[in-house]
Amino acid sequence: MSARLIAALIMAAVLAGFGCWAYNAGKRSVQADWDAERSESARLVRQQQDANRGAARVAEIRYVDRQTVQTVFLNTTEKELQNEAKNLDACRLDAGDLSLLQRAASCAREDRSATCGAGEQMPAPR
Repeated sequence: MSARLIAALIMAAVLAGFGCWAYNAGKRSVQADWDAERSESARLVRQQQDANRGAARVAEIRYVDRQTVQTVFLNTTEKELQNEAKNLDACRLDAGDLSLLQRAASCAREDRSATCGAGEQMPAPR
């Protein structure tokens, strides 16, 4: 074999080795970039999930607090009404008072003024 052929084969082997090394180095670099992007995306997803979980928890607490306040209000109001209603039997209404209360309730249901019309005056209290 001639020296030129041996030099060409050595040069081809060196170039092939360098090419293989460059390819692998580029592959590792691209893989590292890809892995970094994937881990950043996963971190952002976890961060958003945590934020959503926190917001849902705050909304749940707000809902429970509102329900608790409403329940306490309703229970307190019911107890107050029961306490006030205990003595209603002792306070009897005559027919005129009952009629006046029924007219007032009718006006309230119909969303009219308390006098139920301009020409109709409420009776004077006794």
